[in-house]
Amino acid sequence: RDQPRSRGLGDVYKRQIRKRKEEIEEDTYSALPPYDEAIFKLNELDEKLLWQNNKIKEYYSELTEIVRGYIERELKVPALEKTTDEVLDMLKDFKDTEAILTSEDTIKKLRDLLREADLVKFAKSKPLALEIEEDRKDAQDIVSSLKPKPIIEEDDELE
Repeated sequence: RDQPRSRGLGDVYKRQIRKRKEEIEEDTYSALPPYDEAIFKLNELDEKLLWQNNKIKEYYSELTEIVRGYIERELKVPALEKTTDEVLDMLKDFKDTEAILTSEDTIKKLRDLLREADLVKFAKSKPLALEIEEDRKDAQDIVSSLKPKPIIEEDDELE
């Protein structure tokens, strides 16, 4: 008789192991603080040698995703779903209200980086190696100097 083969315990076990491995890999990032995660991912991006292998569009997509992801986690805003201008407006508002500690220079670097990436991704722009290296350095500077203003808790013991 042709009966459907029942799944053995081995098959179920293998599937669970595979699923657990995927979960562990995903959690490695989110267990890191936003800054450490961003630096880790930037270093990983360097090792892929994307732009050196003429994958400039892919390189800029990943580079800006890392920076936007950092902004999203560190400032708790939806930076990955926003346009370049929306992200910049949001950060300018934060700066104006002093909700973030950063310089005009950092916001300018972010603006230049996101706009360069947009040109690469949508207008087939090809930056020179020197410009790409500068953008990579700027990405790290942005991550290093874009922080929420610390919230100072009032000490109840002062009463």
